[in-house]
Amino acid sequence: MCFRSVLVQLSSDNSCLQRLAWADSLAHHDNNRVHGVYFQSELATMPENTADLILAPEGVAYVPDAAKNSKSLVKEDLQNLRSLLKEKAGKDEEFHWFTVPGNLQEQLSIVSLTHDLVILSRSWFDGFDQVKLKSLLPDFKQPLSAPVMVMPEHVPENAFFNAPILVWDNSVEASRTLKSALPLLKRSGQAGILCDFQGSEEYDIVALEEVASYLESHDVRITSVHSAPDDKSLPAAIESVVQQDNYDLVISGVKQGSVLHNMVYGKQLEQLLNNLTVPLFACN
Repeated sequence: MCFRSVLVQLSSDNSCLQRLAWADSLAHHDNNRVHGVYFQSELATMPENTADLILAPEGVAYVPDAAKNSKSLVKEDLQNLRSLLKEKAGKDEEFHWFTVPGNLQEQLSIVSLTHDLVILSRSWFDGFDQVKLKSLLPDFKQPLSAPVMVMPEHVPENAFFNAPILVWDNSVEASRTLKSALPLLKRSGQAGILCDFQGSEEYDIVALEEVASYLESHDVRITSVHSAPDDKSLPAAIESVVQQDNYDLVISGVKQGSVLHNMVYGKQLEQLLNNLTVPLFACN
């Protein structure tokens, strides 16, 4: 069981080839396909003679010189990317990739319509500046047409995806993510579970047994069960368990928090990505 169609976010950073290598591994099948996409900043479409002051939704905005040079910066970045792809033997001619103008949040749902999985970089150059974590899928406002895997800057090249941990909270998002991640779970044949329950203890035990039974029907055994402590946020609990038990993949549904919750605690996805050193498989 595998993802037969994988879309990889391209950038001219050192981890790009590594993302492509893992995409090939995850899509290992005779009829597989791995495509690439390069997201251009909206600034890259600005005319070079743009005025210093422009009208923006929030009023008058100042356009720095770096933004005006974004088009040339993107062109240089794409040249670096082409050189990088040539290093991947046999891929420089047959590998299909394309560029998309506009930010990732707006375009991701569209470009992923015909793919089983999208592999994203945690940070990348968009022609203007390094994209910060707060700009990376901050809310999951729109349903995605495919699950995403966000890769950290440095990923081991060999042993990987052997010790996943599944975050379970009896939600629709958790269920959808679990089913979407079955190719990864069947690949490892095992998984740990981090419970984040909100309900009666009796119901929690029944729910956990049902999850274990479901995974066993897919030949995946549960190796350990953890509970998210009340004195920690869920992202902090995930990070702690990953470090403690050496998990190499986090599988978690992502919910959109309320405006007030996000103002006080921050967005869950941003918190998860802030210090996580292993890949995150997410679905909404």
